[in-house]
Amino acid sequence: MANVDELMKHTGDFGPFQKKIVIIGSLPLILFAFVFVGVVFLGHTPDHWCWTPGSEQLLQECGWTEVKVQEVTVPHGEKAGSFSRCERFAVNWSKSQNKCDEVEWELSLNESQVVLCDGRWIFDKSYRTTVSEFSLVCEKAWLADLNQVFLAFGFFIGAFVTGYVADRFGRKPCVIASMLGLGITGVGIMLSPWYPLLLLLRFLQGFCGKGAWTATYVLVVEFFGAENRKFVSMVSRIFYSVGMVILPGLAYFLVSWRNLQLAMSLPCFLFILYYWIVPESPRWLFSQGKNREAIKVASNMAKCNNRVLPHNLQEMIPLEEKKEVPSVSFKDLFRTPNIRKNTLILTYAWFTSTVVFQGLVLRLGITGGNLFLDFFISAVVELPTGLIFYLLVDRVGRRSLMAITNFTAGIACLVVPFVSTSRFVLAEKVCCNHREACCCHWV
Repeated sequence: MANVDELMKHTGDFGPFQKKIVIIGSLPLILFAFVFVGVVFLGHTPDHWCWTPGSEQLLQECGWTEVKVQEVTVPHGEKAGSFSRCERFAVNWSKSQNKCDEVEWELSLNESQVVLCDGRWIFDKSYRTTVSEFSLVCEKAWLADLNQVFLAFGFFIGAFVTGYVADRFGRKPCVIASMLGLGITGVGIMLSPWYPLLLLLRFLQGFCGKGAWTATYVLVVEFFGAENRKFVSMVSRIFYSVGMVILPGLAYFLVSWRNLQLAMSLPCFLFILYYWIVPESPRWLFSQGKNREAIKVASNMAKCNNRVLPHNLQEMIPLEEKKEVPSVSFKDLFRTPNIRKNTLILTYAWFTSTVVFQGLVLRLGITGGNLFLDFFISAVVELPTGLIFYLLVDRVGRRSLMAITNFTAGIACLVVPFVSTSRFVLAEKVCCNHREACCCHWV
């Protein structure tokens, strides 16, 4: 689209209009961070132990604290000072006549056996998550991981479908519809009374989320010239990191997962305003033969950038329509040995960086510290990664920058298992360096 590229130069490909549109277009990235990693708090597994028949009577009739009831009803775990999460003493305290007598319950525990929990648990009431509400612990713990699995599956399907939708119906309608879908599915998750329904809505949320992310990025990028598109990547990465910084604060003050889910979903409906605020991509309009609408958008861009469009504007565009554009397909990525090699290498690089980054985020608690503080610190570490990429990508080169960040992340990943858990600060620094390296590569 040489003529269109020439037209974009006349409108100004890096002026006030582009800087405004990249800010407006990057705002959804804050909410995307909530969707993609919010499960760290929504699906966190709080401290829990087995419910024992008659344990409520120990609280009411004996006046014991929950800590003392836990000592009486639950065996100790392998670590000193810990308690078993999936086993309890086989004692029914509701049938005990002298249950408040310490000598009585000590004799009962000495004679009792240890059995598995019978489907009921007592959870730490400080925070309410999907795990505590649907009892996704012990033999049901694997169900908690399906939360993110269904989201990822939605991403996978959404990548194929929404890409076609954006090309067929336009970038702007795809963005608005996807953001509306994100809001509806998010509210649906908040209202879900059953876990299977929650998983279905989580899949649809991933489907809409992928469409919103892809269409938003493409819409914004197509307002820029080829030389300035790395600026879009930098700003997008910063806004995504801002969302990561905000998320632990929301989770800390909104102790119920339903309230947190609602707070993360309602802002999605505000992006319906994009219908009046954000124009359609002129490149897409030209590709669909909607020249009059495209020229109108280009005129507004030129006006905002204090540029004047050429007088022969109407003569420039029709020439583009007469050229036959060769058809392309997925097979072209593997057609020649060189292209095939590059495709496989980049696919592997994307796969590894995504898996490692998601693993670091979703299992952030491995350092043993405060989940909210750890998440906040690691998110702050990510903030400069977009700027680092922007400043180095042309100086160092894309291939060298990718190799350096991958190597740094790999070394940090190998070091973490050998850092003692008692040296928490060191372990946290290594993990943060790992996250930063992964983010630089991911940008």
